[in-house]
Amino acid sequence: MALEEFLDQPGDTFHDFHELHNGEVVEVPAPTLEHYQTQKRVVQLLSARCADRYTADREFYFTLPSEARRADAVMVFKQRIEDQGKRTFFGSPDLVIEILSPSNSHLDVDHLRNACFNDQCVEFWVINLEIRMVTVYGRNRAVRLCISGDELSLSAFGITSAIEVASIFE
Repeated sequence: MALEEFLDQPGDTFHDFHELHNGEVVEVPAPTLEHYQTQKRVVQLLSARCADRYTADREFYFTLPSEARRADAVMVFKQRIEDQGKRTFFGSPDLVIEILSPSNSHLDVDHLRNACFNDQCVEFWVINLEIRMVTVYGRNRAVRLCISGDELSLSAFGITSAIEVASIFE
């Protein structure tokens, strides 16, 4: 299905429970309580460090040429949002964060990460709740595995502070 056709689907809640993955319509379940609490905690941690220049949000809806996705958490440069002034955000957020769950396969997360890096994404984080680890993918294809005791640097976004990995899992 083409992006335009997907975005034109009728119904007040269609886009709450469906995404477009590489041109295919996919039904997505509501997040579990643990998933929701982690999203909320990540957004609070980011907001405390970036609110002057970036918007941090959960369940952020964005589109790419063959994608219409709702990221678990994001950070987007405020000026990009203001410049668009539209109902649907076109383009990849600067930071995309996905929390692994039974509804998102590694292949799907890998596909989304590549699609985001083909746009304006600077970093892509994958949070694994089961093993309490965050995998950080950089635009330059560098990969860091971060566990309790490590910090997630925000320097790629011009922010001098960091987030303690352990604080994501509290």
